[in-house]
Amino acid sequence: MVLDMEQDAVDVRPLVQLTGSPEFNELFLTEARVPQSMVVGGVGNGWKVALTTLMNERAGLAFFLQVRLRQALDRLVATAQENGRSEDPVVADRLADLHLRTEALRLMAWKGLTAIEQYGQPGPEGSLTKWLWSETNQLLVQLAVDVVGADALSAEDRWGYELLRARGNSIEGGTTEIQKSIIAERVLGLPRA
Repeated sequence: MVLDMEQDAVDVRPLVQLTGSPEFNELFLTEARVPQSMVVGGVGNGWKVALTTLMNERAGLAFFLQVRLRQALDRLVATAQENGRSEDPVVADRLADLHLRTEALRLMAWKGLTAIEQYGQPGPEGSLTKWLWSETNQLLVQLAVDVVGADALSAEDRWGYELLRARGNSIEGGTTEIQKSIIAERVLGLPRA
């Protein structure tokens, strides 16, 4: 259903995150009314509508997220080269792993777009890209903190913000566990756990 968020019965309260940004909200409904004409997808089809919305959101976000991840990785590689940490074989190995993951994410984003063009709807790539992006971004910011050192934890450092922000990546938009269940059931055809 589509809900008029401006009615008096709807109270939206921002939740300030660890990063200091209010990216999420609490929503309180007190006798809110929704006319039957505002039902989307028909009565009893709420889950189908929600799933279709999430699949399209994930498919569209994949392009943005893979570009953002590539930019952050390029910035991290430059920092590691500047401070000499790129000479450490463990750091070099972790950077290479992040490069491979970022490239895989780029290719999955294209595969998702192709599925939409061919079939008119996104496939399971959205769950795969969401899972891979969440995990890769968390690994990237952790490596950034390892490369930059204690300075990354200062309030002024972009990596410090990214470290705090990345914790939510495996929760927002469907937890990693939910993404794995979707992949197990819809891609691999495994029974529901």
